[in-house]
Amino acid sequence: MIIPESLKIGDTIGVVAPSDPIIGDNVEEIKQAKKIVEKSGFKVKFSKNIYSNTCGYGASAKEKAEDINAMFADKNVKM
Repeated sequence: MIIPESLKIGDTIGVVAPSDPIIGDNVEEIKQAKKIVEKSGFKVKFSKNIYSNTCGYGASAKEKAEDINAMFADKNVKM
């Protein structure tokens, strides 16, 4: 079993939205959540296509894959 390290103050948390789009009230909700996490001492990095809305989905399949792979490849991001 792989057990990841605990988050430490100053770590960057990556956020991707590969399913439903972030639209309407959800936009304000995620911005507020980011503020709360940052006030707790963490950094927040949203994926490139976090606000994409393709046919009622968060992004195209290619964009979803790119976002997820980019976050895993970013050594500064804890997911």
